[in-house]
Amino acid sequence: MFNLNKKYLLYFFPFFSFAIGYYLAHRIVKNTEIIAPTIVGEKLNDALRTTSNLGLNLKLLREKEDVELPEGIIIDQSPAAGKKIKPNQHLFVTVSKKPNKIVAPILEGQKYEEVLNTTKKLRTNLEIHWLESSYPQNICLAQYPKPNKNIGKKQIVSYLSSGKNGYSIFPNLKGKSLSEAKIFLETEGINVEIIHGKNITQNHSCEKCIVRDQKPVPGSIVNVKKKIFAQIQVS
Repeated sequence: MFNLNKKYLLYFFPFFSFAIGYYLAHRIVKNTEIIAPTIVGEKLNDALRTTSNLGLNLKLLREKEDVELPEGIIIDQSPAAGKKIKPNQHLFVTVSKKPNKIVAPILEGQKYEEVLNTTKKLRTNLEIHWLESSYPQNICLAQYPKPNKNIGKKQIVSYLSSGKNGYSIFPNLKGKSLSEAKIFLETEGINVEIIHGKNITQNHSCEKCIVRDQKPVPGSIVNVKKKIFAQIQVS
């Protein structure tokens, strides 16, 4: 009877061994589960050291352009921090990358349509400001960044002329002949009052009259969009 039982025990021994081994292996694996570390915000080299110490494999999933962050900073990870993972498991990361440098083209002096076409080819954002100017309308007066300078955030600011402004400097007419002064004033649409310094005869023609004084005085700033009246004193 004893021999029979012993024979049965030897027969079931491999099954018992398998069951015990499976149980122990399951317990070992379960007990070696680790928590995914927080590596977002770390440099790639530092994160590699952290994951290596935990027995994890760090894998670069992709690079993402970021103007503000230094190059090589981890900005995303999977599995996320705090998740249960197993030893030797892959930890996929997204790393920051500096965008390729784009230098500003020469926009100054270009027309509005040319400015649009130039910036469109560079795939940059264009911000336009219109300024009153004595320059022709739709001409680029200035830009930022300056030509051949790096475009930091892929944006260019262009300042365009909206045409002649409403203000001008009144010229000096003193010493000029009255006929010259009148031609200028009439061309500019300025009404003029002529005052003689001395009494004149009835047949006076003003052919030899010279401007001695004037209002507005030379250098005055006048609004050309409004009606201007000038007073000229001659002798």
